[in-house]
Amino acid sequence: MKTSILSTAVTLMIVLQSEVTLAESCAKNLSYLEPKLRPNYQEPSIQIVRDAILHTDIAAEYQKQKNNGHSPSQVAAAALDKAKEYEAMVPNAEAGIRAVAVDPDMIIQQLRSGTYVFGNGAGMLDAYAGEYIRAYWGALAMREGAIGIACMAAAESGSASNSSNSGQKPSSNSNVANQVEDDPLNPWANLK
Repeated sequence: MKTSILSTAVTLMIVLQSEVTLAESCAKNLSYLEPKLRPNYQEPSIQIVRDAILHTDIAAEYQKQKNNGHSPSQVAAAALDKAKEYEAMVPNAEAGIRAVAVDPDMIIQQLRSGTYVFGNGAGMLDAYAGEYIRAYWGALAMREGAIGIACMAAAESGSASNSSNSGQKPSSNSNVANQVEDDPLNPWANLK
């Protein structure tokens, strides 16, 4: 997981340093993550998280945080911090699985491959499996959201400083964005 945070941070630096002139090239929501949020588990609590991620409006969250006085870099950094929190939850979930499962390695492999089946009568195991999936998906959503925010910030900065270039196509780095109340299901809650 450390590699993914590092690569996300490098990606953010590239986005922030690129001259993005067309805000339309930035991801406005996280619906493009749908293929990565597979399978579509029928477990209600996981379905709620999946739907919340897929319906996350990055542009609205970005604007809301700006309206609350946060700079774009603060918002992106807070999203990365939240991704780290979610990533730290994965080993805890794995430890729980190892404590209650008869064959924990098989369960973890099923979770990684998307073949785990909920409802086999193992309540604690299902709880840890759900925690594992929510943590993984939450980290993914927050990393992708941070990239989207950085892209939007760079686009705003680029359009303000390069308004005469508004008809030009975006730089090749702009495509990187298409590669992120106290509600525990809302990954954007309580950004610092």
